[in-house]
Amino acid sequence: MNDDLVIDGPLVRKTALGLFILLLFSGACAWLLKEPFIRMGEMFLERFGLLGLFVGTIIADTSPLPLTHEPLTFIGITAGIPTPTLLLTIASASIISGPIGWTCGRVLVADTAFAEWLDRRYAGFMGMMRRNGLKAVAIAALLPIPFSLATWTAGMLRLPFHKVAAISLLRIVKVGFYFQILKLGWLAGGG
Repeated sequence: MNDDLVIDGPLVRKTALGLFILLLFSGACAWLLKEPFIRMGEMFLERFGLLGLFVGTIIADTSPLPLTHEPLTFIGITAGIPTPTLLLTIASASIISGPIGWTCGRVLVADTAFAEWLDRRYAGFMGMMRRNGLKAVAIAALLPIPFSLATWTAGMLRLPFHKVAAISLLRIVKVGFYFQILKLGWLAGGG
């Protein structure tokens, strides 16, 4: 099995399809359920504020479960949070999640029986991460691949912390791009 880092046709097609579905979902929400989504966004913002969006994004982007912060971005859009404020909140939290994920992998997973099990169970993935770890973290920072999986593994493998932290700045691009897709769908649907 070739376990080198490859961005192939199927990955590109899945990414494009996922973005199209996200655009359609956002538009359908605005067209069919505009008022309930606006109320939900406003209630979330009233209860948790920008701090809730910030902390929720960190939890989503550092969770060992495959979570995503895009629903929080959508909540911010429906609540009418000004674009610069929303992007700054979500992007800064997502950037911070890289070093937090690295630390979790280093402190909680490295040198444990679980790490040994991962090496045996996912030998191809772990081999690819050892050879191309920083590239994999960069790809996960930009694409709909669980960022936490890449950052936890980077910490477990002791990849350079400062490089993972620097790569985490790529989250600005992903957050901005996904914001535009969600906002475009929302506006196209009448939001």
